[in-house]
Amino acid sequence: MSAAEKPEGGAYQVSVEVTEEGKLDLPQRLVERLQPGCLVHVTVVPIDMSGLETENLEWAKLTTEQFLSGYSDSDAIYDKLYG
Repeated sequence: MSAAEKPEGGAYQVSVEVTEEGKLDLPQRLVERLQPGCLVHVTVVPIDMSGLETENLEWAKLTTEQFLSGYSDSDAIYDKLYG
């Protein structure tokens, strides 16, 4: 697990490893900030793409970078509407 949490307009970004059971284990300090029963939006972007061919890996990295760069503070309005 990486402790790189960064609040962005009410949203948190954290990197986690998939457990042996195939689950995502969120850091407890993040879970404690969420109210029971609240609805959260999860977007999964794999970071480790070592199984891909070189050309596909380059495209996957570019796609990931472009996707993540598209989120801005102005998008936080959606967090408020659906949060």
